Amino acid sequence: MATDTPTTGRESDKFMLRLPDGMRDRLKEAAKANNRTMNAEIVALLEDALAKQQAAAGIPTEIAAYLAALQNRSLMLDMRADMLKMRLDNIGARVIAITKRTVSVDSSELSDAELERMESEIEELREAETEMDGIRSELNALQDERQQVLKSIRSVRSTVSAKVVELEEALADAAARGLKKPADH
Repeated sequence: MATDTPTTGRESDKFMLRLPDGMRDRLKEAAKANNRTMNAEIVALLEDALAKQQAAAGIPTEIAAYLAALQNRSLMLDMRADMLKMRLDNIGARVIAITKRTVSVDSSELSDAELERMESEIEELREAETEMDGIRSELNALQDERQQVLKSIRSVRSTVSAKVVELEEALADAAARGLKKPADH
C-alpha cells in the first residue's frame, strides 16, 4: 500500500550526486550547525528550496489576478463616471430648454394656467439643480475611488518590481556560490 509520507532509511531512493568544490565542506558545516546528518541537511535544503519555488510559482498568478481585478474596477469606475456625465448633459439640456421657454415670457400677461406651468418649470429647474449636485458629488466620490485604485495598482507594480530585483539578486548570489538556476520549462 502506497503512503504519502516519504520513506527514510533503506527503503529511500538513493541518488549519486556530484558537488562543486567546497560545497561538501559547506554542507558538512551547515549540518553540524543544525544538528543534522549531511543527508538530512541536504534533504532539508531541497525541501525548503522546493517549497519556496512552489510558493513563488503561485505568487505571480495571484498578483496578476489582483491586478486584473483592480484594472477592471478602474474601468468600471470610468464607465460609471461616463454615465453620470451623460446624465449631467441630459439635465443640462433640460435646464436650457426650460430656460428658453421661460426667459422670453412677460409674466404680467400670463394667464393663471401659464403661471402654474411656469411655477412647475421653476420647480423642475430646482429638482434638476438638486439632481446635478448629487451627480457631481457621486462623480467626485468615483474619482476619489478611482485614484485609490490606481494608487493600489502602482503600489502592486512597484512591489512586484522590487521582488523581481530581489529574486534576481538572490539568483545572482546563488550562482556566485556555485548553485545553478533551475531550468526554465
